[in-house]
Amino acid sequence: MLDVGSTWYARDEGDYSYRNCLIAQDDEPVGMILAFPIIAENFSRNAHPPPYEADEIYAPYEYLEAAE
Repeated sequence: MLDVGSTWYARDEGDYSYRNCLIAQDDEPVGMILAFPIIAENFSRNAHPPPYEADEIYAPYEYLEAAE
């Protein structure tokens, strides 16, 4: 899971890019905040998440980032 998450957030583009992350650290990272605006062109009031398996932990994030 860590490899998949690392790849996902290592991208330069997209809502879930590292560019939208703020890392809190002391001697090592202790937390992360991800923030980005939700704009009309990627927001749909009629959208429903597709079904996915419980072990697909990144599926909800992939759905949220996908443009309609």
